[in-house]
Amino acid sequence: MKTIIYSNVSETALAEIFGVGTETVRAWVAEGLPRNANGTFTICRSCRWINAQYKAELRKIKSCNLEQQQLADLFGVVRQTVAIWGRNGLPRNKNKTYDLKKVCRFLRGFYQKQGEAKYEKRLMAMRKKVTRNAAQLQRFLAGDKTKLSKLFKE
Repeated sequence: MKTIIYSNVSETALAEIFGVGTETVRAWVAEGLPRNANGTFTICRSCRWINAQYKAELRKIKSCNLEQQQLADLFGVVRQTVAIWGRNGLPRNKNKTYDLKKVCRFLRGFYQKQGEAKYEKRLMAMRKKVTRNAAQLQRFLAGDKTKLSKLFKE
């Protein structure tokens, strides 16, 4: 009796099994995902291949030295964002890779400073508004007392 893990499935079915689109399956095929002669995929062989790919990626990440594109992929940003971080002081190794621990420390400080800067900017705007309103109130109170009494009698 043949178990389900040795079943042959279509590209669409494999995409559903792994929760990805058919474009991803096609990309995997281009990277070496084994395909049967009739164009179907054996679930077991596909699982082994994908597992090997993930293990290879984990080995790269565990080494803690990532290239720019790997770093961008890890954080879900584009390479240009990593370049922006670099212009703002992101530490880089001599071989032009990035140490993951140093990157995490940098990003924590970088985004904390950005948050503080936005907070300070908002606080300054609020201070200006309060100062302007206080000045308007003083001018109003220093104005003609008869206008004030008419205003409050109505």
